[in-house]
Amino acid sequence: MKNTTITITKALVQAASKLQKSKIKTAALDAEILLTHVLKKDRIFLYTQGEYILKTSEKNQFLKLIDRRAKYEPVAYLISHRDFYDLTFKVASGVLIPRPETELLVDTALDFIRQKYQPTEKITVADIGTGSGAIIIALAKNLEKTKHQFLAIDTSAKAIKIATENAKLNKVKIKFIKGDLLKPIKSKKISVLLANLPYLKTDLKLKVADEKSIKYEPSTALYGGQDGLEVFRKFFKQIEDFKLAPDFIAIEIDSSQGASVSRLAKKSLPQYSIEVKKDFTGRNRLVVISKKEKNPRN
Repeated sequence: MKNTTITITKALVQAASKLQKSKIKTAALDAEILLTHVLKKDRIFLYTQGEYILKTSEKNQFLKLIDRRAKYEPVAYLISHRDFYDLTFKVASGVLIPRPETELLVDTALDFIRQKYQPTEKITVADIGTGSGAIIIALAKNLEKTKHQFLAIDTSAKAIKIATENAKLNKVKIKFIKGDLLKPIKSKKISVLLANLPYLKTDLKLKVADEKSIKYEPSTALYGGQDGLEVFRKFFKQIEDFKLAPDFIAIEIDSSQGASVSRLAKKSLPQYSIEVKKDFTGRNRLVVISKKEKNPRN
């Protein structure tokens, strides 16, 4: 491909073949996404203009991206964005890529907020470990006509920078704070508390280090110690220490952590109801913690 002219159709076939040799399951789709990025066209253009001959600059850029993808670098990093909850988010190395299964956290929070509060109420929603800002931005975008306030916290300055850019991109107002979990909000009244914390077991690094795209993502946003619960323990201890009493908490978990995270929650918040929710694949995905109400609003 390097020293000859090539059409869109042939470029896609050869690129998909190379990715398949690297055992990338989405080889054909990845090749299409990367070529649309290079050409600044949609996928319909690829299907209808298959005989279009790539310019030298387009071919070279495409080849470089395919080479990087063949080494498992995530497509989202290669094209610098990822779609989540029907919105587009800028992503870059050093910031966790939003996952489709995390949309359940947004759905769950939206359902609670809409049922519990009037749009005119000035509640505060906090997102802990915001990363690209996907969760809090999706919430704010879907609650634009309310008086609710939104804030988000992350330990990474790079994540805060990208999340701030994403808020501007999606035209929502959110306060982003660099800090350690709940410390920046220890004196605030938080009604809804959301968290996507590092929850993978540290020993998984050995299993994924040489073959999965995950090795390109920030380890501090992925791994939660030997049992994956290290950050959860700190999170719940801070809830106790700071005497926080939100109406609602939703936390993303690994599918194996439903019982263990529920126990941590019960210890810190004994008066709350605790539920484990499954994602669209049928796996445990969220621990949902809510205040028990004697007279819930009808």
